[in-house]
Amino acid sequence: MRILLQEMTWPEAQERLKDAVVILPIGSTEQHGPHLPLGTDALIGYEILKRALEPISDEHNLIVLPPISIGLSQEHLDFPGTVSLKNAASLISYVEEILGNLINHGARKILIWNSHGGNTASLIAAAREIRRETGAFVVLTTWFELGMQRIPPGTLESDSLIHSDEGETSVMLYLFPNLVHMEKAQKELPEKLTKLPFFKKFDKPFVSWITKDLSSSGIIGDPTKASKEKGEILAKAAVDGLSSLIRDLSSMKI
Repeated sequence: MRILLQEMTWPEAQERLKDAVVILPIGSTEQHGPHLPLGTDALIGYEILKRALEPISDEHNLIVLPPISIGLSQEHLDFPGTVSLKNAASLISYVEEILGNLINHGARKILIWNSHGGNTASLIAAAREIRRETGAFVVLTTWFELGMQRIPPGTLESDSLIHSDEGETSVMLYLFPNLVHMEKAQKELPEKLTKLPFFKKFDKPFVSWITKDLSSSGIIGDPTKASKEKGEILAKAAVDGLSSLIRDLSSMKI
């Protein structure tokens, strides 16, 4: 059974949209330090999605949209090669318009498969608006959320996992080792965000930091602890979690 929307004819799409789980992959094109490629988020997200679909694509009615590889990455714009939408409203509108077309054609179950933390707040807003305006059921999750929930305690050594860190680098070593430059990996992590000068008067409130405030290399974490073995555990946990989620969505009556 075809699962990629771009490979279907319109009559095929018309026939299947009403009962399908429609999956929108979204990532980013942004700096990931000197050791990982700009497409890290999009590459990991789409590869995990493909692996999650392999054992279930013939069992369920699934439609996968073309992936969005540019998201909201304003915090990284000081680093060359980073490409970002202008603001949160741009991402919210873009996602609402894309999914709105398919909802108008009958789609009722949507999975937004996100692989960039900077997209999350905007995607939550879009998902809520879609639900309110159309009644469609929308689920939003990430590979790191599903993976971290399922790995054994102690798999990763780092106390903080933020960006281009042990976890992300490990997954890239497992999935795309030819794109990783471990000789350029370095630890760069403030002991605590509140140690920075402009955080001193704040504890709980959000402060509008950008990556340059925290890191000169673009790394926020310790990728030197990464390994292919850790990446395999984390990636397989995310794959299993995503397969399970898609099965659950497919079986739901909306």
